Amino acid sequence: MKCKSHGSSTEPLACYLSHIARANHYYYQHIFDNQKTSKTETIMATNNITTVSAQQTMTSLDIAEITGKEHYNVLKAIRKMEPAWEKVTAVKFNVSEYEDKTGKKNPMYVLTKTETLFIATKFNDEARAKLVLRWEQLETERLQQQQAPSPFGEGRGGALTRKQILLMALEAEQKAERLQEEVDDVKAEYNSLLIDLCDRNRQIDSMHEQNQQLRERTSYLDVIMADNTTVTVTQIAQDYGLSAVAFNNL
Repeated sequence: MKCKSHGSSTEPLACYLSHIARANHYYYQHIFDNQKTSKTETIMATNNITTVSAQQTMTSLDIAEITGKEHYNVLKAIRKMEPAWEKVTAVKFNVSEYEDKTGKKNPMYVLTKTETLFIATKFNDEARAKLVLRWEQLETERLQQQQAPSPFGEGRGGALTRKQILLMALEAEQKAERLQEEVDDVKAEYNSLLIDLCDRNRQIDSMHEQNQQLRERTSYLDVIMADNTTVTVTQIAQDYGLSAVAFNNL
């Protein structure tokens, strides 16, 4: 029979794989074209699995790490198997690049799970088993993360419910109130210290005034004591602004 997607004669299963691979190719090609245009990295590697707009892929570097193979050997296997894949699916593997420790850019492949398992058929049984088990582990972890309940007890997969938003707003308001109370306490303590400082300044001014008066009296006594002539009580009283009678009554 002929496959309607590219008109070639093929088996039904191969035709189905061709449709799936073609759709994946156009999707990922669109992602990488946007990446080149905007020069913005759209691939985020996490735990040997790469997520591109919610689609899971794995790089050839990850495959090398998981299987214990050298990266250039993985690249060699991918390139050797790519013609057969392209013949069946009518699409090529997605090629990207990475920077090594020296800053040099090197090529790497970004493969879907189906493409990765296809490449794994080129490996020995042990390496293939490691790759299959790693994919299963990563997908299980990702599923658990998506299904994990939120800290507020509702919502899954990181989505915020209305209740969560209200609780977050309430918590923020409570924090703001506590902060305002702390600010008010600091202001009250500052005002108390300012009042105490003013009282101390007044006491110091009073002490300076008393000290000045004592100096004046001491200076007056020095003048009196230095004068060998006699001075009447009336003259002394006048110096203090008093009458002789009032001065004698002191």
